[in-house]
Amino acid sequence: MAPDAGGAVATQDLTEGPARRFIEALPVDVRAGLSERQRDAIAETAKAFAGSRHATDIRLSIPLFTKRYYLVLLGGEERRSSERRAAERGRFPVATLGNLLCLSMLGAFSTLFGGFLFTLVLVWYLSL
Repeated sequence: MAPDAGGAVATQDLTEGPARRFIEALPVDVRAGLSERQRDAIAETAKAFAGSRHATDIRLSIPLFTKRYYLVLLGGEERRSSERRAAERGRFPVATLGNLLCLSMLGAFSTLFGGFLFTLVLVWYLSL
């Protein structure tokens, strides 16, 4: 399907999500010049970069004072090549101040929560 007069491409021509957002972010004159073959190629490429499901996918939004922070924990089978892992180690180092603070807070929370649960179980057991 061809773009309309404003250069918008019908969303049914594209996959949902990344391809549609990419097309909508293009300047109107560029969108108007896209052929159906180019739109299809963009949609297929966006599918490849869209990512896949993870065995563990936990996403939290945490209100803290006047701001909100997010925490994402993803886990699953490693599928990245050794070259990509090496490149990402340089771009996303683990040993940063932010990561150290986050791990410290998670450790403290886990310790406090574990102690609280232990106390509850102990009190319950002693009350039997």
